Amino acid sequence: RPSRASRLGAEIASWSGTLKTGAAMMLVLVLAAIFAPVVAPYDPFVQDFMNPLPPPSLAHPFGTDNFGRDIFSRVIFGARIDLTIGF
Repeated sequence: RPSRASRLGAEIASWSGTLKTGAAMMLVLVLAAIFAPVVAPYDPFVQDFMNPLPPPSLAHPFGTDNFGRDIFSRVIFGARIDLTIGF
């Protein structure tokens, strides 16, 4: 009798490439949300009034909002709320 891991591997192998890509993207999103305090480069609530609305850069991949808060960090922390509501 095949083990559970081998059956799971066979099931995943039968998925289309699109389904595998979507599942991988969802897994990355869920892991980023779970580990948001480690992954997010900045505190999503700290305001930097001297740095409002710069374009995306290496320091701020999505830029900052009009209060100087890092948008990338806010998106990662927001994913926690979205996934909680979704589940």
